[in-house]
Amino acid sequence: MSASQQVVCSSHILKLKDITKRCSISRSKIYRDMKDGRFPKQVHLGSNCVGWLSYDIDNWIGSLVQSIK
Repeated sequence: MSASQQVVCSSHILKLKDITKRCSISRSKIYRDMKDGRFPKQVHLGSNCVGWLSYDIDNWIGSLVQSIK
């Protein structure tokens, strides 16, 4: 198993509702920043279902913290 596969296996899927609560940002800001490359891309889970890997969100939050320091 490669390193990237291990990361995905240890990560879990967050829904949009979870992200807006966790990051205190709006749905529209998430999609706008995703389009501009400033927010992690979503993972398609089905025809009408998407989510985000918790690993990607954790890294995004970490990069925001580092940019403040």
